[in-house]
Amino acid sequence: MVKMATDRSNPDGGLLSRWAKRKEAVREEEEVEAAAAEPAEEAEPETEEEAMALLEERDPELAEQISTMDLNKLSYDDDFTVFMKTKVPDIIRRKALSKLWLSHPLLANLDGLNEYDEDYTQAADAAEMVRKAFEAARLREEEAARKKAKEALASNSDEPVTEDEAETAEADTDDLVEDDDGDLEA
Repeated sequence: MVKMATDRSNPDGGLLSRWAKRKEAVREEEEVEAAAAEPAEEAEPETEEEAMALLEERDPELAEQISTMDLNKLSYDDDFTVFMKTKVPDIIRRKALSKLWLSHPLLANLDGLNEYDEDYTQAADAAEMVRKAFEAARLREEEAARKKAKEALASNSDEPVTEDEAETAEADTDDLVEDDDGDLEA
């Protein structure tokens, strides 16, 4: 085992403090290199005029091409690929895309398939809807069982079914249970 020197009279402070100083120096060098490697980020223009001036500096040909187009008169049939180039400022791109979305009803209408259209935070509402759906299904099944019992009773006898017999058939269907196939059994 190696013992580390912790001589407090030493101005360097020993091995651990020298290590910490070296680590800090390396970190500072990396930060300077990273700052030098990153291009100076330009502020986004706030108006269309500023954006066109910035585009003139970046790419004069692209600026000329965009300046010939009137952003307010763009239609669905126009070519919007010019606005999707990386040198085009966001304010111009967003204005062009907003004209595109409004230019055709197919693009302007929502299809209802967006998962963020619904509010999934209300679990209590969902539980109530499930309970109501279950109750409705249970009532339909009971009504179908009663109808089936009345038909079976009517098919067994040639005489018309009286109201007392129908009530007895209804009481009998309450004792029926569904098996795995969905059929009712006694």
